[in-house]
Amino acid sequence: MDSFGLVGYMDNKTQIVFKDILHEEEYEQAISRLNDLLDEIGTNEQHPLYHLLDTLGTIIEAYEIEYYPIPNCHGNDVLAYLMEEHKLTLSDLPEIGSSESGNR
Repeated sequence: MDSFGLVGYMDNKTQIVFKDILHEEEYEQAISRLNDLLDEIGTNEQHPLYHLLDTLGTIIEAYEIEYYPIPNCHGNDVLAYLMEEHKLTLSDLPEIGSSESGNR
C-alpha cells in the first residue's frame, strides 16, 4: 500500500492512487496536475473530477506546511516585504494611504 493509503476512482475504469509528496520533483508534478485540473474544473463542485482536485490540493497543502512553512508575522511586515520585493513605494499604492496620514 502507498504511504498515503487512499485509492480513488476517476471513472469506473481508471483507478488513481494518492500518496504523500516526498520530494520537490513530485511537488512540482502535483502542482502542474492541480493547475490542469483547475483549468478544466474551475470551481464546479458537481464536476466528476472535483473530488480528485480537492484531494490533490489537500496533499499539496500537507507538503507545503512541512517544507514551506509560513512564518508568524504581522500584515504590515508582509506588506513591507512584498513592496520591497516588487520595488514599490507607498505612492504606488494610494489605496492604503500615505506615510503622512498614518496607518488606517
